[in-house]
Amino acid sequence: MKVAELREIILGSKAYKNDPESVNNFLSSIVEARKRKEEQSDNLEFEKIKLEKAKLEAQLELERISLEKAKIESVRMDPDASSASGNGNSFNCVENYIHSVRTLTLPIPKRAEGWNLFFASLERAFNTKNVPDEFKGEILLNLMGEKATNVLIYIKAGDVKDYKKVKDTVLREFEPTPLACLQNFQKAKRLQNETHVQFASRLATGWEQYCTLRDVKDLETLKELIVSDKLYQSLDQETSTHVNLKQERGWFRPLMLGKECDLFFTSKNRSFSEVHSDSQKYSSNEHKSREETRQYIPPHSRRDGPKFKSKDKETKKLDCYICGENHMARNCNKKYSKPDTKRKEAVVAKINSDFLKPDVNIHPLTRVTVSVGGKELDCILDSGTQVFVINSDLLNNSESFDYGKIMLTSAFGENVVARLIKSTVTLPNKTSLNHPLECIIAVTDKLNVDALIPLSLYESLCSLNKEKVMHLVADKSECLDNRSHEETNENDSALSETMNDSDDSNFYSDATKLKQEQKECLSLETVRDQLTQSKGNFILIEGLIYHKDKILGEPVAQLVLPRSRVENVMKLAHESVFGGHMGVRKTKERIRYNFYWPNMSNDIADFVRTCMGCQLRRKDKISDRAPITPVARPELPFETVNIDLIGPIEPPSGRGHKYVLCLMDQMTRWPEAIPLRSLSAKATCDALLQIFSRTGIPNVIASDRGTNFTSSLTEEFVKRIGSSPRFSCPGYPASNGLVERWNRVLKNMLHHIIREDPRNWDHQIPFLLFAYREVPNTTTGVSPFRLMYGREARGPLAILKSSWAGEVHLPTNVTPSAVDYLQEMKIKMEKAAEKASLVAADKQKSYSEYFNKRSSVRAFNIGEQVVLLIPDSSNKLYARWTGPGEIVEHHPPHSYKVRLADGTVRHVHVNKIRKYHPRSLAVGVIFEEDHDFEEINPTPNTSDVYSRELCEKINLNHLSDEQRNNLCGLLLRHNELFTGKMKVAKVGAHRIRLKPDAERKKPFVYRIPEALKDKVDEQIDELLALDLIEESDAEIAYPIVCVNKKDGSIRLCVDYRALNAVTVSDDFPMEEAVDLIQSIGKANVITTLDLLKGYWAIPMDLECKALTSFKTHRQQYQFKVMSFGLKNASATFQRVINRALSQYRNFSRAYIDDIAVYSENWEEHMIHLETILCKLRELNFAVNLKKCSFARPHVKYLGHVIGSG
Repeated sequence: MKVAELREIILGSKAYKNDPESVNNFLSSIVEARKRKEEQSDNLEFEKIKLEKAKLEAQLELERISLEKAKIESVRMDPDASSASGNGNSFNCVENYIHSVRTLTLPIPKRAEGWNLFFASLERAFNTKNVPDEFKGEILLNLMGEKATNVLIYIKAGDVKDYKKVKDTVLREFEPTPLACLQNFQKAKRLQNETHVQFASRLATGWEQYCTLRDVKDLETLKELIVSDKLYQSLDQETSTHVNLKQERGWFRPLMLGKECDLFFTSKNRSFSEVHSDSQKYSSNEHKSREETRQYIPPHSRRDGPKFKSKDKETKKLDCYICGENHMARNCNKKYSKPDTKRKEAVVAKINSDFLKPDVNIHPLTRVTVSVGGKELDCILDSGTQVFVINSDLLNNSESFDYGKIMLTSAFGENVVARLIKSTVTLPNKTSLNHPLECIIAVTDKLNVDALIPLSLYESLCSLNKEKVMHLVADKSECLDNRSHEETNENDSALSETMNDSDDSNFYSDATKLKQEQKECLSLETVRDQLTQSKGNFILIEGLIYHKDKILGEPVAQLVLPRSRVENVMKLAHESVFGGHMGVRKTKERIRYNFYWPNMSNDIADFVRTCMGCQLRRKDKISDRAPITPVARPELPFETVNIDLIGPIEPPSGRGHKYVLCLMDQMTRWPEAIPLRSLSAKATCDALLQIFSRTGIPNVIASDRGTNFTSSLTEEFVKRIGSSPRFSCPGYPASNGLVERWNRVLKNMLHHIIREDPRNWDHQIPFLLFAYREVPNTTTGVSPFRLMYGREARGPLAILKSSWAGEVHLPTNVTPSAVDYLQEMKIKMEKAAEKASLVAADKQKSYSEYFNKRSSVRAFNIGEQVVLLIPDSSNKLYARWTGPGEIVEHHPPHSYKVRLADGTVRHVHVNKIRKYHPRSLAVGVIFEEDHDFEEINPTPNTSDVYSRELCEKINLNHLSDEQRNNLCGLLLRHNELFTGKMKVAKVGAHRIRLKPDAERKKPFVYRIPEALKDKVDEQIDELLALDLIEESDAEIAYPIVCVNKKDGSIRLCVDYRALNAVTVSDDFPMEEAVDLIQSIGKANVITTLDLLKGYWAIPMDLECKALTSFKTHRQQYQFKVMSFGLKNASATFQRVINRALSQYRNFSRAYIDDIAVYSENWEEHMIHLETILCKLRELNFAVNLKKCSFARPHVKYLGHVIGSG
């Protein structure tokens, strides 16, 4: 029956007319059943064919094996007949043996120690396959491949078939040395996918090979071998090399080996006191074999680790040793961050080299007369001035050539810009010393006197009758921007740069003065001690101290420099024309050939780090960039858009378009591009309005700070449409990175269009937009078209597929309703958006983590000096970074406003900012942030706090009225403690014990700048008025330093480091902070008391007062009380306070001068507090009311908030 007839019968049946759907389902089930039955029968037929094929292949393999067996038997029974049958049959037979043996043999070893395993497997294969002896040699050579060429050189033509000779030759050529075998046995590890049984077998074979090479046949020989190997491994490199040459391929017994080493030590005049750590030594061949298994590590990833790493080592999970996270230390964000090492109340100073005679005293406002350009000036001689400064009213602008500008910084941080001139300076003609000296002079109208002349310059003028005339160039300031490129005479510039490293004529003085400086310099105290003990490679040659060293194997004698000459040498080696501003390593190597001083490496590194020229030319680093955070995607399309402009595009289109406005939606990544004829604000607004008419108006429009985006017209346009502008940081396009990436893609696509049709590229932009919208975005994983319309775009490729495949989309009988269509579209768009959100979050997180591996969190403070990583010229050879400048404002999170030297303020991202390291030049002035002085503490200023209205000066709002009245009454009864006046306590005196046989050195006295001497006098007068110091005539006096405070004032500090070096330590146990916190924190009511200038309350032992002597510019004084900065001051004070509170440890504890009184309830606390106040008044202590906290449930103590359990 035909299909057409069957169709007519079904359509005319009664069942179809009553229920056509059930009939259709029934027929469909019949068709499906038939299809499944046909598929099953096809599968069975296919399986039968596969089985038949496998049977045939097996039969063929059996027949081939039987034929091979028959050939082998015929060859064995009648070898002559086999050879008579021709070379072809013999060749085929060898080939068959090679093929069968290769499957049972290990691969050709790449290392020497694998040959024994290879031959063991090869001989087992020979026995298994019954290979005749005459074929074994040829099979071995065939298996070796290219390596056989090295062996055939040593084998005669007739011995090629002799397996034993071929094997012996191979072993001689490739067999490892005994030491290599031992090394491989000791370092063997189980390989991947290797069982322990296999590993044990490999170890046994390696040990047998080593014993065979060492000819070990009995137990006694084995014992001697183990002892000899251990002794050999403990030898140093030189001795082990000598032993290798002596024993060749054999080995020395333990006694013989020991005698040989002793003989070598004796012949080399070496001492047996030398001890070498155990380390294995190997010959050069083994070293070479090891290098083959090691992988090179580049220097930037190496740090202080090895240059190579083993390829065989399994990868392990490594943790960063800096922060403990799961990444390598070289990628750690905290790698460049420095820990805060500041100590509480510690004042430190950076001591600069001083080239002035220590016995020179200059009285305040000492005036001298000098002649500048023939005009006599009344100058103030200032030891704190570092450049010659003249009032501009005394000079004509036409008198000298302008050499640039310089920033003059006063002792109080005030900056003045002065211009630089070059002129000749002489003493007045009435003196005999009137040789001219040419130097650079700073000229300013801010000076209230005629001139300020440095002491070093004046000494140079006075000594010109004995010394050569040297050019003195004012390179003291690090802000001299234009000096090097504004010199008109190259020879004068070179000579100035060469000689300016000496600030006075004493730099090139005779050896006699250098000997004296070596004896008196405190920094060389350890050197002198080591010289006396014949240690440290220090020697004495004609009274001068030298240091012996080897550079490139050649001995050199380095002259040991006192601290006063170090900076001059570093300037000459780094900043002069002969130095060339080399890096730390090369500058250090240059100096090492001639000079040495303690801590030389750190000094050179710090000097190069603070070189202004180097800082402005140092390349930018990856670590300069700040970490990034993923940008949150909006929830709705076109809620936030990013815009930018590209162009000008050459050639312009035929319609005159030269620019393109680019837009990118942050949610869908939907791109837009509108060609423009100009960059005017009107054209930009028209293009944006054209886009927004299709997409809707966004809430936020992000852009850079281009003039067409920040103009008043664009500002008004954005305001009218109800959007908010968001501008990116200038100079940091990554902050608008979404549209910047679209710019690059569009430029690449336009490139190909312009190459083909340069005049019509603007007409091709819609097609380029379709191409980008059709493909999935890298971040979202979904195409922009799907996120916008809920379906994929049908483009040219889809049309081509339909055309080739003949696909015809038949119209459906039932058209879905609008509601169903919208519901289906909503579901599709939700799925696409969900997928995009998941993929985008993962991609953004992955990229930010990768980017932040070598980023570092950096922050700058207002007033901090920085360098802008922005070139100041387009000339690459001439350009350098801009700066230094000063941070004036912070724009969170990652941008700052920086004021430059010319007064301009620039808004810069933190990635373009680097900290500027100024070089400290002022003598005797230090800063609170320095850390060189360690335990030197400040001398705080005094202030009066009167007992009247006492309760109004403290915060008691946390107490009830009754409690407040009780506490106020208690404090008023002990108001003598809170007067704010200094008192000397009635306790034991502080005593300084010097080390036996210790020699006190006369320290170097820092000079105080002229501008600070009045301030110093005020504070000295205050100390005298408080009866804390008195005049002294001690033989040795220590210097004072001025500490610049943040508010611009100063405070005094005495540098007792030289005294502390010879003081016996007082190891009095200090209270543990953890124990104090646990004991006090359990209480419910706590009071903390701070003793007023507690150190000054401890009297000084009469015999030890002279040891605290210090020198100022006007007089020498000594302390009558315990001074800050003494070595055992904290131990003495802790001992005194512990004795005072020993009876009350149940409710009162102290850490130095911080006393805590703690109780369970209010009534107990009043009793405890009155007891402690009575004791303090009895001992005549004073309490600093401003730093006290009374009767609180929680207090801050030792940096922790404690209380109430």
